[in-house]
Amino acid sequence: MKKLIQKLKRWSTRQDLLAVPNDKLDEWLDELGLIDSIDRGEIVCLICRQQINKDNLQIVANQQGKLIVICSDPKCGWRYMIDIKKESSG
Repeated sequence: MKKLIQKLKRWSTRQDLLAVPNDKLDEWLDELGLIDSIDRGEIVCLICRQQINKDNLQIVANQQGKLIVICSDPKCGWRYMIDIKKESSG
């Protein structure tokens, strides 16, 4: 029972994730105010600084009131998740 409670606590503190289908991506990015900046090549990955486009966009998150973007390189996603975990437990 103790393990179950620990798992429930861990899952209940996680934030909701939103998956956006490809056919709605432009509309969603426009709602966030990112579409023009991405089309102009002005957005870069927070981790590796690679230019973000619609094909390599993996994560968009609100971090302390600022939108951050992570590319689709698995190393960048992994590092971002580790950094978030450190922030939330620190």
